[in-house]
Amino acid sequence: MSELVETALRQLLQPKKRDQKQLPPIPTFPGGAYLVDIADRDALYGAMEGLYPVKAP
Repeated sequence: MSELVETALRQLLQPKKRDQKQLPPIPTFPGGAYLVDIADRDALYGAMEGLYPVKAP
């Protein structure tokens, strides 16, 4: 019985060889300039909560 379990575990845990697919490049989007300085925690939280309008630079 233990040999059966050992064989099953070896087959499950053995890495499977897969064909490497050529993936398309990761898409990028023009996001523009930053609207909030993320180092300014109060400004960041205020912008996320909509407490005040975000000004573009």
